[in-house]
Amino acid sequence: MNIVRFNNNVDRVFNSWMNDFAWDDKCVAQTAPAAKVVENEEGFEILMAVPGLTKSDISIQVEKNILNISGKDEEGVNADFVSKAFKRSYRLGENIDLKKVDAKLENGILKITLVKKEKEAPVSVEIDVK
Repeated sequence: MNIVRFNNNVDRVFNSWMNDFAWDDKCVAQTAPAAKVVENEEGFEILMAVPGLTKSDISIQVEKNILNISGKDEEGVNADFVSKAFKRSYRLGENIDLKKVDAKLENGILKITLVKKEKEAPVSVEIDVK
């Protein structure tokens, strides 16, 4: 007997939905919070809606030019029933100064500032032909 997928489209929609909203064994709702990326002359700003979370609920790390933002609300109003968890990742370009990344949490909005590296003046070297 062979096992065949019944309806590929239904599977795709269901799996896509489950990836966006999944439950683990502790009944943690995993969703990606709304986010907006804005570019300006100095760099980029990532604005993310994280209502109810505190600074200690959020982790921000850069590893191999990937910005990882995660959070988990374990002590919120509904912590006895469901806690919120999320993780979002952004690939950073080589032009981002990792020493100047800044994050602020205010009124449920996480603001991450990514500063572009200063452009180096082009180097011109004359080479003698021998």
